[in-house]
Amino acid sequence: MHHIGRLQLLALALISGAVISSTHASAAIDQTIRAFSVWHTDAKLMPGEAGMHVFDGKVDGPFYVETEKGPVNSGSISCQAKLTIKDADKTQEGTADCLITVKDGATTRANLSCHGIFQVGCSGKLTLVEGSGRFKGITGSGEFVVRSDFADLQSNGVADPSTLQSGLIYFSALRYKLP
Repeated sequence: MHHIGRLQLLALALISGAVISSTHASAAIDQTIRAFSVWHTDAKLMPGEAGMHVFDGKVDGPFYVETEKGPVNSGSISCQAKLTIKDADKTQEGTADCLITVKDGATTRANLSCHGIFQVGCSGKLTLVEGSGRFKGITGSGEFVVRSDFADLQSNGVADPSTLQSGLIYFSALRYKLP
């Protein structure tokens, strides 16, 4: 009888160890979110090489994540961005290095690249490259679109592209994984 008690105790210990191990293994996250930011900048759209305009500056804004109950302000996004616009056909290409900081201080770095038509939008891909805090080891990517307020300004009679000061970046399906 004493021998059976030890076997039961050993079985319980093995089962407990398996549950703890499976709980630890299931701590990995693979999630897709929708998010956006209404960004602001002090930088200006400036004439560049012949036949081009260039935006080269920092954009910042709150970072909202969409939930079942609506958007939630989850932190901020700050990007060093460069956008080149060809005057002749209004095509544009852009890149940005971004830092997303959530309210608990954890950060995620991301690279963005896009192409599109000026006043319509710049669509592309975001790639998550590293993280800190609870985002250490993060990987992932997603599609996004950036729109500026310039089209709205022009429709209201403001034709000077240097007045570009704000816009929206929308991540329709940002998938990330954590170990």
